[in-house]
Amino acid sequence: MNDKIKTEALEFMMSQKGGVVSTLSGDQPESAFVFYDADENFSIYFPTVITSRKHQNIKINNKVSFTISSVKPPRTIQMNGIAEEVTDKDVTENALGNYIDIATDEMRNKAPITKLNWKDGVVLYRVKPTWLKWSDYSDAKEESVIIIDDKS
Repeated sequence: MNDKIKTEALEFMMSQKGGVVSTLSGDQPESAFVFYDADENFSIYFPTVITSRKHQNIKINNKVSFTISSVKPPRTIQMNGIAEEVTDKDVTENALGNYIDIATDEMRNKAPITKLNWKDGVVLYRVKPTWLKWSDYSDAKEESVIIIDDKS
């Protein structure tokens, strides 16, 4: 795969602020919009409260999907991955600080999680991709490329 395409996909992922995480509750899918941060390995980091459906679902089945999109220009990242609770305090504090910046940047209203009492239980999840597809339909590119396909 072309390094330029991988770089474009990563830049897109890092430039966006929100996406949709999907989990399973029994045999039913559940999706939620979340603000996120990302790293150079295409991993996604997002916080949630321990009373949320996504947290409860991930505790039972940590396989998730995540979608990031833009309309103008039309681009998407679709990924499947494994969600793991981040327990390293330094990583958590850094990521949550970044998250607060992301969630409140240029917004009139703060993201709901910034209004919570964090002592009630907020966890940070990292989603490590096992499959990732980048689609870019801007400027008549019409390209769709699988960047990660870990079949293990």
